[in-house]
Amino acid sequence: MENETQNPESTFSKAEFNSYVKTALEQIKKINEAHKELLEGTPEKDAVVDEINAVLEKLSAGYTDLFVEGATGISKIGELNTKRDEIIAFHKEMLLGDGTTKSIKADVEESQEKITEFYVYLFGGSTTPGVEKSVREAIDKIVKFHDELVSEEGYEADVINAHAVITKS
Repeated sequence: MENETQNPESTFSKAEFNSYVKTALEQIKKINEAHKELLEGTPEKDAVVDEINAVLEKLSAGYTDLFVEGATGISKIGELNTKRDEIIAFHKEMLLGDGTTKSIKADVEESQEKITEFYVYLFGGSTTPGVEKSVREAIDKIVKFHDELVSEEGYEADVINAHAVITKS
């Protein structure tokens, strides 16, 4: 047994042993400081674990708020999906109608038909003449009457000057 302890391959010198111990203690001190910073924090900064737990609590609350059924028996996501389905149904009803109400599409088609009828009435179709000429003549007469009405010697001026003309005579 005495020979085993004196084997040069398995022995350390006191200086080497002290060096290993000193290095190990420095590493343990660094590990301890990192451990304190993670779990306890520093005067300048909260513990990292506390920050992580706070974030996890917020995420959990958000998840619960969105996905877990509440007192109404439906989650927020469920409510949003229901609202979205109602909006889709409403838009579909607007576009296609519901049997009692005309759809937007039907209103647009009806308007297109009326515009086409008016166009044919005004400008004529392939077999019928339009009334454009008579409409233009009527517009020209209206414009001419307006000019006569508001001109310097027009009807409006006569009405305005009527009092002076009557009292002059």
